[in-house]
Amino acid sequence: MNYQHVKLQVESDEFLPKGTDILLSIPLITAFSLTSERRIRLSFGKASYLVRFQPTSQTFPYIRIKESVAQELLLPDSFFEICCQYNSAEKTLTIGPLLAILSSSDIESKDLNKEKPFGELNSYFQEFVQAAKEKHSIGYVVTLNELKQEETVKGWIYQNGNWISKTFPLPDIMYNRISSRKIERKEETKNKINYLKNKDVSFFNDKFLDKWSIHEGLMQDPEISPLLPHTAKYYNQDSLRFFLQKHSYIYLKPIHGSMGSGIVR
Repeated sequence: MNYQHVKLQVESDEFLPKGTDILLSIPLITAFSLTSERRIRLSFGKASYLVRFQPTSQTFPYIRIKESVAQELLLPDSFFEICCQYNSAEKTLTIGPLLAILSSSDIESKDLNKEKPFGELNSYFQEFVQAAKEKHSIGYVVTLNELKQEETVKGWIYQNGNWISKTFPLPDIMYNRISSRKIERKEETKNKINYLKNKDVSFFNDKFLDKWSIHEGLMQDPEISPLLPHTAKYYNQDSLRFFLQKHSYIYLKPIHGSMGSGIVR
């Protein structure tokens, strides 16, 4: 599939020709080798809508979409730059990808006045939303509590120094940042994640990996394994003494720890 960086503009319905849902510039029609059929499916995240298109005279990649269609797809109601791609086999023009990050932190209206409504992950989530924008995509944060088994979701975007809630379609890609194994093991959480996977959402980081599993995985890579420090499981004091005989100092780490907690030198 061919990615194109486009300028997208949402217009009132009366400003588009009758019977036309979107206008596509000639460079975009050429790049995607669109047929004269003039009927395609337009998608944003997991929302899609069958549309009729006409060419427009702009000399750069440009999409002009009528407001009623934008509302069906839950697109931002403004002028913005974004990537898009066309799947000729499915005759689908996809705006995005639409990205999301899943947080186990709840956020309420009273929290928005706080400096960090998402706690210690607040800056990370800001960077995620900003990075998506810089790559001409859209990224939002969704909390586990607000994630329902529905086609749409309440998401949070960081805009002009504030967190703003909006309704989005389910994303193309979701990154899991649930910070608690206890929460992740709950049946309700598992059901929500399975729902996303059944909706063909690409779900990354779908479980906690302990440090030993990660080490074993890295050891399988011939380029990475020579760079790894000597690592072994602690079984008893004899294994500890053996390690101290080989190394002047060592680190003991809990297999299931995170963020530097519980490390002993």
